[in-house]
Amino acid sequence: MLDLYFRLPSGKFTETEPEVVDVAGLIGRTPAAVAMRLANYLALDEQSGSEGLSHGGDHARRVWEEFRQNRAMVPRAAAEARSKLLDLRSKPRNAD
Repeated sequence: MLDLYFRLPSGKFTETEPEVVDVAGLIGRTPAAVAMRLANYLALDEQSGSEGLSHGGDHARRVWEEFRQNRAMVPRAAAEARSKLLDLRSKPRNAD
C-alpha cells in the first residue's frame, strides 16, 4: 500500500478510486480499509502538509519508518509482494 500512497495524490485516497479498489481486492481488504491506511501514511508524512488519520497503529509506523528514507525501494518491494500474492492465488489449494 505504501507504493500506492507515493503514486496517488492524497485527494484520491478514497474507497471508489480504481487503484484503491484493485489493491483491496488483491490483499483481501475492503477499499475503505485501504483508503484509511493511505490516510494513516499521510499522517506520518511530514512533507505532506496534511493531517491524515493519526491513529494508524504500529504496523503503519513500522512500514513508514522502514521505507521513508529509501522511497526508491518501494516500487520494487511492492512489485515483489504483488507477484507473490498473485502466485499464491494461482496455486490450487489442497483439499485435505
